[in-house]
Amino acid sequence: MSVSPYNILVSPPDVILTLLAQGLIQQYDKLKDNYSIIRQNETELEPLLISALPRLSALYMCEGKEDKVASVHTVMEMATQPVKEWGIDYFEKEDFPYREIILIEPETLVPTLESLELAREPGGYGEDQILEKKYHNQVRKLVKAARSRKDELYTSIREFIVRHPLVTSQELEEWKDSLKFPKARKDIASFYREIPSQWTHNNQQVHRCSHCGGLLRPVRDKTRYPDGLCVVSHCRRKGVFPKTNETLLADEMKLLNSQLLTYWVGPGLDEIEIYDAAQKVGRNVKLYPDSDACDVALDGLAVGIDAKSYTSALMLINRLNTSIGKLANYERKIIAISDELEDEAGTYMATLTFQKSGAAKNLEFMTVSALINSIKSGHI
Repeated sequence: MSVSPYNILVSPPDVILTLLAQGLIQQYDKLKDNYSIIRQNETELEPLLISALPRLSALYMCEGKEDKVASVHTVMEMATQPVKEWGIDYFEKEDFPYREIILIEPETLVPTLESLELAREPGGYGEDQILEKKYHNQVRKLVKAARSRKDELYTSIREFIVRHPLVTSQELEEWKDSLKFPKARKDIASFYREIPSQWTHNNQQVHRCSHCGGLLRPVRDKTRYPDGLCVVSHCRRKGVFPKTNETLLADEMKLLNSQLLTYWVGPGLDEIEIYDAAQKVGRNVKLYPDSDACDVALDGLAVGIDAKSYTSALMLINRLNTSIGKLANYERKIIAISDELEDEAGTYMATLTFQKSGAAKNLEFMTVSALINSIKSGHI
């Protein structure tokens, strides 16, 4: 089976295009009133545009083509043409839904209506929002056909992904069979990929992280990381963990796509830990109830828990003040924060507590370990 060249990208091509549309709109909004000349430096370019440009460059390079987008001015000129004319094979494909889109109106140089719709489609701005919406939509669309089983299947798929960032081909096939939902087979297979040869050790061996189950890739610093460094960034924040004692070969294994490693497995480490702890003490607990109304629910609608691992407390509380989603349906609403984010001075929690307002006014904030202790003691 051939390996897709797009697997090396930080984000899929369609996400890169959406991020670029968002960045161009932000840049236009910044410039439209003062008619400034755009200069390619970090102080004048909008953050989303800064994120989009190197990702677009990487798309050219992974297709083995010359990078055409080193200059923001070139990108803005290209954006006045349909994306299928940008010289990117992926955007030229007949089944690519946005191939005809023009992001900037050629005459007036303002973002087109199509560009605005593309940018709004994920429901929020930024790569996190785009990717989270993309994968949630893919799974929700997949399980919708199951009707009465849709919530059960949603939880099963999410849980398997979080618990299996690295999986043997046999395990993956057996689990797909156990779902008894043939329509899911193709989509689930697309979530995983072959393991890059540069991420293997001697004789194409693969090292599995003993903490999260992810892949430990080789690094130069063998003294600090003799078994390799975990590809799940949230796991790396929690510490350095050794490999398991298994003998695993690359050609027998599948690795979860990078985006799912980052946006589902990483945050899911805390979600699974909370769920497992509640199950162990015999609580009435559900994981991703009602197709992700929250991360963990206790006693029906009595307690809803969302685990968050934002490195910035200010960004998190600003988002929560705007909306807490379906967590609002629960009597008690708890946000569980990764332990490693709380510093000795307690500034992270203080920021959340003292700046909450609007949708977040009734939220409780706890570290994951404090929450688990409260569940075990029966206080929650």
